[in-house]
Amino acid sequence: MKNMPKINQFLGCCMLVSILMFSCQSEELQDNQIPDNTQSLSLEKLSSVKNITMSTSAMREAYVDCETTCIVAGSGNYFVMADSDFYENGNGNGYKRKEISYEAYNTETQFIIDVYYQYTGNANFDSSIEIEITDVTINEEPQVVNISPIIQDNLEGGEIVSLIYNLPMDWEACDKISFSVKQEGLSDDLTLDATYSLIGICPCEESFSYEDLGDNTYVFTYSNVEAMENAVVQFTCPHIVDFTPLDGKEYSVNPGNGPGAPTVLTWIGDLEACSETTFAIIFDADCNQNNANFANIFTDFKVNGDSKKGEASNIKFICPE
Repeated sequence: MKNMPKINQFLGCCMLVSILMFSCQSEELQDNQIPDNTQSLSLEKLSSVKNITMSTSAMREAYVDCETTCIVAGSGNYFVMADSDFYENGNGNGYKRKEISYEAYNTETQFIIDVYYQYTGNANFDSSIEIEITDVTINEEPQVVNISPIIQDNLEGGEIVSLIYNLPMDWEACDKISFSVKQEGLSDDLTLDATYSLIGICPCEESFSYEDLGDNTYVFTYSNVEAMENAVVQFTCPHIVDFTPLDGKEYSVNPGNGPGAPTVLTWIGDLEACSETTFAIIFDADCNQNNANFANIFTDFKVNGDSKKGEASNIKFICPE
């Protein structure tokens, strides 16, 4: 292929900055992955700050209901049910106050309860926290609760106790998990009981589209349903003599051999489930392959050999007369 003529690539790059920054956020894996163990106990000393948020590894929203909300797979955004209880007594040097609060939420694969314990006053730290899942209902069928309660003794104020429960493979939105949080010691016991209706995963659909940024610069966006490793993504480009990728991806090129054997650009990489992958390319049209005064610079988009172009139009460049 001959060298690409000079065009305003700087303008195209500037126009792509905001799109590609958003795309990178969509394509990156979450750094804060939840452990795979069936149950776990974690204690973390926290600073004594009022209204402290326990769930800091990802975005959280207040729980509404399981019928109108859903989790966007891979987003790290979950819906938290929270409650608290406290006991206080005395005044002056004899004042003491203890409080337990929890945040409960489900991810794509797990149900998590974080319990935060606070204490103010003189104490000998003989306080304990117990977290227990009491009932699990999946597809309206009661399940055997196969996880032992978490019990932690000798707690100090400012510690978190967590229980992590692996959801069964066939769980659905609005399945129910009942649990109990109990604090014992240091005067009257505190107990919180609740039932959490699981938030389902948002359905996603396969889609393909592109945006014309001008000067033969295009951003293609593909969203797939299932994750794919080493997916083979191909662009069919019948009438081009060169191209410039602006997305940092590496493409192999089959230049074709004239009419009937179009140039094919190929990228191989991983595609995340229910997430958008973008491809940004500048094309150099070939106006010498036909006498129709136009060049088809894009006619198909394939993933693993299957066309995903759908109803998207061919990209036609009108050649100068």
